[in-house]
Amino acid sequence: MLSNLEFWEWLFLKDILLWVLLIGIPICFNAITERDTFYFSALVKNNFKFAIFIEFLVGTFTFGIVAELFLVPVATLLLIFYSISKTNKSHKSAEKLFTFLLTTVGLLIVFYASRNAVQSYPDLNILELSVIFSIPITMTLLFLPLSYIFALYSEYERLFIRLKLRLPMKKLSKKMKWKILRTCKFSLKKVKYFNVNYLMKFYSSMKLEDISLIIDSFSLSYRNHLNPFKKMVKK
Repeated sequence: MLSNLEFWEWLFLKDILLWVLLIGIPICFNAITERDTFYFSALVKNNFKFAIFIEFLVGTFTFGIVAELFLVPVATLLLIFYSISKTNKSHKSAEKLFTFLLTTVGLLIVFYASRNAVQSYPDLNILELSVIFSIPITMTLLFLPLSYIFALYSEYERLFIRLKLRLPMKKLSKKMKWKILRTCKFSLKKVKYFNVNYLMKFYSSMKLEDISLIIDSFSLSYRNHLNPFKKMVKK
């Protein structure tokens, strides 16, 4: 059991549950609705940015209650004014001012959080802090396959529903589905490419031989799509 491990605390379970509810579930839903093919790679990159360490530092080594009550409304107001100034190009000078103020406040917060971390270092439980810091990164990496499966299933479902409207004959539709599955396999990019560029080529009176030709042409077209330079050389 996890509770028997020396570094495990039930407090971590709370952090994990909060992460799943507030971040993990939205990641899965966003994977379904997101049309950007680089969504998953961007998700991994965002979890290894230096900003993650800054957020952890500021969130762990907090200020006193008086300082928090002062900083939160000030930072919120600055952020609101900054967002308003960005909406109009004529407010460029105001945007620069609020950018400077936000940067200054951010650096001050990081400085004092770092100072608190250094001062409290002798009393820190390094292993516990390491676990808390690693929870978001670890959970994201664990949720990636799950969110990918959700996205892949959703894209196939979308494709097959549209396919059913174009190929109403049940027998033909089933054969077509298997051919698409064998061709696209577990590639989300392939399924999306097929959905956008090849679905419109099918019609109700098609023969199986015609379907096979389209599938074959899809495989070649997708390879050329990935290697446009190779296609130009052939020409």
